[in-house]
Order: sequence, then structure tokens, then C-alpha cells
Amino acid sequence: MNLRSADPLISIDGIIVDENSKMAQINVPKKFEKQFQPLLHEGSVYIFANLSAIDIKQKGYIYHHQKYMLQFQSAIKLHRLES
Repeated sequence: MNLRSADPLISIDGIIVDENSKMAQINVPKKFEKQFQPLLHEGSVYIFANLSAIDIKQKGYIYHHQKYMLQFQSAIKLHRLES
């Protein structure tokens, strides 16, 4: 977050874990925050389609050591599974 800005949000970042306990970092750029923030809930299970993998070297921060992170774009398909 940029605390000097009127809207301090830079992006939404997090970690997703697959069924094999493999972790990947996700990034929702600020321009898509209003589209995806209401859909993302901690501890939920999702099916994603149309995610973009970007080189982690483009980012100055990482949560998990890996070469790529998954970045949300406007065309992503997101489905929350109910259990």
C-alpha cells in the first residue's frame, strides 16, 4: 500500500495452494481490484482459467521463491467451489 496516496492500494497479492500443496503467488493489479476483490475469500477453493504467468523478476517483492507468479487479467474466469 502507498500510504501517501488518496487510494493507498497498489495491488492485491496472495498465495494459492493446489491440491498437491504446491504454492504460487497471485497478483491482482489495482485496475482489476473492484472486479475481483468481492470474489476472493480466504480459505475458499477456486477454479481459475485464463491466468497469466509473469516473470517474478518484474516484481520487487515475493512471498514464495519461484520463477513466475500468476497475474489476474480482465478475461480471467474464476469459479468458487462450494463444499
